[in-house]
Amino acid sequence: MALLGPSGSGKSTILRIIAGLEPAEAGRVLWQGSDLAGQPAHRRGFGLMFQDYALFPHRSVEENVAFGLQMQNLAKAEVLERSRAALAQVGLTDFARRRVTDLSGGEQQRVALARALAPRPRLLMLDEPLGALDRTLREQLGHELRHVLRAAGIPAVYVTHDQEEAFAIADRLILLNDGRIAQQGAPAALFASPASSWVARFMGLGNLVQGTVLTAAPLVLHTPMGEIAVDRAVGTPHPGETVWLLVRPEAAQLKAGGGQNRVLGVVDDVTFRGATYRLTLLCNGVELEVGVETPPQVGSILPITLNPAGLLCLPA
Repeated sequence: MALLGPSGSGKSTILRIIAGLEPAEAGRVLWQGSDLAGQPAHRRGFGLMFQDYALFPHRSVEENVAFGLQMQNLAKAEVLERSRAALAQVGLTDFARRRVTDLSGGEQQRVALARALAPRPRLLMLDEPLGALDRTLREQLGHELRHVLRAAGIPAVYVTHDQEEAFAIADRLILLNDGRIAQQGAPAALFASPASSWVARFMGLGNLVQGTVLTAAPLVLHTPMGEIAVDRAVGTPHPGETVWLLVRPEAAQLKAGGGQNRVLGVVDDVTFRGATYRLTLLCNGVELEVGVETPPQVGSILPITLNPAGLLCLPA
């Protein structure tokens, strides 16, 4: 499960409350129905992995992984067995004797994960574990991390502010805004049906245009671009109500001729995105972002048709 949200939304605070490092001002933390209030952090059996990894620079990779096990006063043979098993889980068996200062950032991340896995925690909590890495390495390690967590069979709570990272790793998302749950569910469900304009805006799901409901059945909105027919809505919009129209980039299609949901846009900017180009169009004062394969000239006027299936009406 990923806790996703902007900085200051309460993600790390919730993690620390679960871990027993901070008291909750209200509410309860339950584990299989049992209240953990008053139970110290070291007795909860939870593992915690921080963004900076907190590795010991004077110890080898294996010694770092073994540290938590030694604090549990386990026999040397068991410490060695668990340490090597954890290193094998993260693909670092051949790195056991190396100093952590000789490792790359990605390798250090794996050592920190092995150290968290070695005590076999009931729950593993990860606080922005990939935040210090570059984008390419984050994507690579994100997929590896998902595989390791699934193979270990340990439930995990993962804190991040990166939507793509959360989508790639999590089975379930809890989206936080100012300490409150804005929406929760499977990543695909949140992507398909954001509960509010804030959710859609934070997750970068498309263009948001304010409008007014003209008719509810069929649903037609009055917007600065004109009258727009919409197939789906969150809640039950009523005529005269102010709403937001979510226009996903794939819903805006370059298409000449008349018909429903046709608008004209002036090309204001063209950005190269690899396989496609992202256009910023001005449609009667409204900005729309559209993906195309062949870039037009800035300043040209393009006919756009908005596919009702790619539109969503959201409450204001």
